[in-house]
Amino acid sequence: DSYIKILSVLTGRRIDPKTVFVKPPVAEVPDHVVIDRPELRLFTAQENLLNSQKTALNARNRPVISAFAQGGYGKPALNMFENKFKPYVIGGVSFSWNLGSLYTYKQEKKSIEQQKLTLDSERETFLYNLNVQLPQQQNEIKKYRHTMQDDDEIIRLRKQIKDAAEAKVENGTLTVSDLLQEINALEAARQAKSLHEIQYLMSVYKLKFTTNLN
Repeated sequence: DSYIKILSVLTGRRIDPKTVFVKPPVAEVPDHVVIDRPELRLFTAQENLLNSQKTALNARNRPVISAFAQGGYGKPALNMFENKFKPYVIGGVSFSWNLGSLYTYKQEKKSIEQQKLTLDSERETFLYNLNVQLPQQQNEIKKYRHTMQDDDEIIRLRKQIKDAAEAKVENGTLTVSDLLQEINALEAARQAKSLHEIQYLMSVYKLKFTTNLN
């Protein structure tokens, strides 16, 4: 009951004390895994946002050149001394540049560049830590795979010894006490394998969390 209460606290969910827990099947993981953590997508989104801010900043501080044209028909037209109806066209080019924003432009650009450097550093650190953990976890998984194979062989041999001991007890050449020792040894080997399976599963789920592997 105490373990169920602890699990309830950790998960934030009420768990019935009568709940029967089932060990999940022993999962296999590919030798080559790809890191697909949501944090990496967040880093990319933040980088895209900074790039958009930089583009908008550059556009806001460029000189603006615009052309205009206006036409009409009037009396007088453009020549005030000519008293008759004529078509006319007026055109021109305007140029404007907000020089007062150049100082804030430099400050804002520097701030964006600093944020990008910080973001790149955080991403590199995050990936470095994952790439350090990944081979360690893969080696741990391989270790428990081999250990469980050894467990199967030990259980097979222990069962042979136990079966032989039962035959000897029936023939009167071995005591029941000796048989119980062999039965206990077989059960201990099975329990050891169960423990190693749980440790293997823990290693697999740690790897799945590290890589966000489904």
